[in-house]
Formats: sequence, structure tokens, C-alpha cells
Amino acid sequence: GIDRTETNASTSQLERVIYVGGLSERYGPELLSRAFEKIADNCKITLDLVCRETEFQSLSVDIRKRFDSDWVNIHHISGDELHEVYTRADAGIIPISPTAYNDMAVSVKLFEYLSYGLPIITTNVEEMASFVQSFDCGLVCEANHEDLAQGLVTISTDEELYRHKKENAVQALKQNRWVDRAKQVTSDLMVER
Repeated sequence: GIDRTETNASTSQLERVIYVGGLSERYGPELLSRAFEKIADNCKITLDLVCRETEFQSLSVDIRKRFDSDWVNIHHISGDELHEVYTRADAGIIPISPTAYNDMAVSVKLFEYLSYGLPIITTNVEEMASFVQSFDCGLVCEANHEDLAQGLVTISTDEELYRHKKENAVQALKQNRWVDRAKQVTSDLMVER
């Protein structure tokens, strides 16, 4: 569920993607860095990478070198400081690889991204992919850097597609607030006598 409901101002084009979270192998930093590196010369998308400094420093030298580029802004912030970065974003990205756990889990970040009205770009992990597809609020890509890069190019160059996904992200937000979930539980538990 979501408790924040102030969405970003509407934009007609995707220019800035945000990733907030861990950088262990489970979260896909190699996939993320390789996808953005692949599109860097042909597509002007900025990545706002929000992570803990210690996790960034623990990345392999190769991944850190990829992130040392003009297409990425690295932020070591949390809490209220995130608001400004979120309000500049046009989409949120979740680049995790399919595993038994990842396939059944739904990342809290998916709902946090939606709370800002951001379309989701995710890999094909089952539950998150199912959610994104059922609300048509983003793109689901194969968990490889080529397909993720192609998804980024597609949504950033097709303004109509981007607007459609953004509108649906706002609708998904409105249908997944905590208050709505509580009302549904109440309704489900009410029995006519």
C-alpha cells in the first residue's frame, strides 16, 4: 500500500530515472550500469542513483568506473532529503534478477516510486512484473542489459507511450493506498446477516 499521494508535475518525456536502494549483487548494479552505459551515447537519460556510500564503495572497480560518468548523479542521502531527487525524476527503475525470492517479492521501492506518480521500469521478476503489467504503469524488461537498455530507449523516445505509462502510474497509486486496502479488508470482513 501507499500512504503518500502527491505526484510529480506532468512531463511529456522521460529524461531522468531514479534508482533508490541497495547495491549488492541481488539488486542489479551491474545490470543497471551496463544498460545505462549502452545507451549513453544515443539517449540522453540521467540516472539519479541513491545509495549508501559504503555500498557504493563496495562495488567492483568495473561497476564503479561505469557509474563514473556524466549520465549518472550519485546521491548518498535518505529520509526527507530524498524528496527533492524524487520530484525531479520521470521514472523509477528496479533492475533485479529473477530468483526464487525476487520472483515472489514486491519491492517497497515499487510503491515508493508510484507514490510520486513515477512509471516503473522493472525486470521480469514475477510479482512485480505482474503488478506493473496489470496496471500498465511501466515497462517490464528481460533481466539483461540489452533488453533493459532497449526499454529505456523505447520509453524515453516515445512521448505518447511515456505519458500513457505515467497516467497509469498515477491511477495505480490511487488504487493502492493504505486507506483503500483497509476499506477493502473491512468490506471483505463485513457479513450480511
